Amino acid sequence: MQSLKQAMKDLGVVVVVDKKTCDVCQSEYNIYERTDRQGKKHVHSMCMTCENNKLKDTLPKKEDVEDYKFSNWIINHEHIEKSIDEACFESYQPQTDNQREALRLCKGYVSKFNNFSKKHSLVFKGDVGLGKSHLAASILKELREKGYKVMFLTTTDLMNMIKSTFNNNSAQTQDDIIKRLESLDLLILDDVGAEYVKRDASGFETWASEVLFQVINSRQALPTVYTTNYSAGDFSEKYGKQGKRILSRMLNSAEIIEFDGMDQRINNF
Repeated sequence: MQSLKQAMKDLGVVVVVDKKTCDVCQSEYNIYERTDRQGKKHVHSMCMTCENNKLKDTLPKKEDVEDYKFSNWIINHEHIEKSIDEACFESYQPQTDNQREALRLCKGYVSKFNNFSKKHSLVFKGDVGLGKSHLAASILKELREKGYKVMFLTTTDLMNMIKSTFNNNSAQTQDDIIKRLESLDLLILDDVGAEYVKRDASGFETWASEVLFQVINSRQALPTVYTTNYSAGDFSEKYGKQGKRILSRMLNSAEIIEFDGMDQRINNF
């Protein structure tokens, strides 16, 4: 291995011979002259201020790193069923005037996103198999392509995500998850009411209702799309007194889109 002394000898003698002011940043830097072993002189100079700035420009900014981490978090926690994974507005086939109107309203929602005059959220209400989740996933796809931070979650997946924080080895808490969901440009909460949690002695799902209320309450001033098969009475029956509060927060600044027609999955059976 070459010794430091030999390396310095091979490099030659280096001395500062002058100074110069950078034309770009006006910083002063040294001009060096190196004499090699053959006696030839070589002049070297470089504005380190400009070089350091160039290096900084190549490094990711803090906000870019945070955006990358957030996008990864969404990918790792979002589970979209295969049946709607490729959903888009073009593949939605409305069967009734009501469904055609729903499609029109959803396209309009995307076109005016983040420029709402009054209502910034949507509530899709109707029976199963009418395309509520399909249109919700279509909204997600359109807005994600526009660069918005959007996420699709069924209420069942939401509850499972929260349950995972109960593990002592979990890297996140329930509050962490709720804050993440609150920071989304758009949250799509699919199939509200379909989640199953063991009922309490009174017959109500108190834990599920509390989690659901916290998430919906944190989003009531933010764009959110909800889909549900439930009526107002169903909410009260499932969640007790909390049911009215959940529904009230869902409907705050939201446009209700009702779906009618036949369940296409059963109809094609």
